[in-house]
Amino acid sequence: MNEPEYIAKLVLLEMSEIEDLLPMFEPGMPEVLSPPGYCLLSDALIWGDELPEVNKIGWYRYLCRFRSSLIEGSSEERIRLAWDKAIARWPRWIGFCDTRREESAELTSTLNRFRSKSCVCD
Repeated sequence: MNEPEYIAKLVLLEMSEIEDLLPMFEPGMPEVLSPPGYCLLSDALIWGDELPEVNKIGWYRYLCRFRSSLIEGSSEERIRLAWDKAIARWPRWIGFCDTRREESAELTSTLNRFRSKSCVCD
């Protein structure tokens, strides 16, 4: 099994275990309910309203890393398979809202501000 297949298997397995807890987006609901934060471990923007209180969050870090790469106008290809499979299975998860995954200069700037504040310098 190659790395993208392993990541996809991990993401789908962990999301399946908590799928009843995933916050879903409903039509007419505002897409951005909270300002983004930052996860240093995945170097990614995160929103507090999209993660249920669970112990396993590896899936979340991978998806947030891929989503942040999309926001920046690139893509973290080793995670694409996991992203594509997860979005096909849970298209209404609030973390997949268009405004949270489209290329955005404003969100890229926010991500870069978080990065600069998180940098450990000599």
